[in-house]
Amino acid sequence: ALPIYGVNTWDYSAKRATESVYESMERLNIDFIDLINVHDIEFADLNQVVSETLPALVELREKGVVGHVGITDLQLENLKWVIDHSPAGTVESVLNFCHYCLCDDKLVDFLDYFEEKGIGIINASPLSMGLLTERGAPAWHPAPKSLAAACRKAVQHCKAKNYPIEKLAMQFSITHNQSIATLVNNTSINAPGDHRYMFFGILLTIFIHIAYFFIDFVQYYLFFGKTMLQCF
Repeated sequence: ALPIYGVNTWDYSAKRATESVYESMERLNIDFIDLINVHDIEFADLNQVVSETLPALVELREKGVVGHVGITDLQLENLKWVIDHSPAGTVESVLNFCHYCLCDDKLVDFLDYFEEKGIGIINASPLSMGLLTERGAPAWHPAPKSLAAACRKAVQHCKAKNYPIEKLAMQFSITHNQSIATLVNNTSINAPGDHRYMFFGILLTIFIHIAYFFIDFVQYYLFFGKTMLQCF
């Protein structure tokens, strides 16, 4: 994902965007990137993202260096602004954090917009960057104090019921809407609890996809089977 960071440096220029893609491929020892994201556009001049960063990545897409181009941000309004001010087809996916989880479902208000534009939706941080965990959120978390306090109460309530809030939060984000992909990450490779709930989430996602496949298959069979009978 872009941009390239230094010490207090956010470089969204077309030149640096192009360079960073090739540098990333060299470090990863690959010759193709399926999806390249312009990351955290809230820290950029959105006009520069539209006029420089995205066109540079679209050029790489046209050359076959990357498969798809997306943007990421905490603020949904920023994602919409960039899409509205870019040529159709420029942005193929959006990744948004903390807005489709137990304590915040603002992403729902933007689903129709993204889907009408044919843009894929990735919901990141179903645990709301730590708010919905027994570990708790980091000190820098941007949530209002009232929300953080409410989440702490929810954590204690789930704990009293012997049902981890992490599991409940994962269930909500993964099963609530099939048009949203959910992205989960670990805070540490030495966090067994995180691994457990991530594994649970993966299994649940696989189960849901299998279920939808069979539902679609049955509907397809019933519809076309009935149509064929009518034809004969």
